[in-house]
Amino acid sequence: MRHIRKKDSSYDPHIAYTVVITDGYGGEGQPTLEEHLSIVEHPETFEVVDADIPPHHQVMYYICDDNQPQ
Repeated sequence: MRHIRKKDSSYDPHIAYTVVITDGYGGEGQPTLEEHLSIVEHPETFEVVDADIPPHHQVMYYICDDNQPQ
């Protein structure tokens, strides 16, 4: 399953596997996962993968604060 994960995530059950919630991305007629703000703004931290999500995963929302200086 294609998803966005935090690069330091792990399949080791003692280390968190973090999946980014990507509602509105990756589906038919939607922007691709590669266009998600987590990838666009922080490619050093997040990556798109095509792999199974382990049962010990945690999820996160990536929130863009438009008031932050760029």
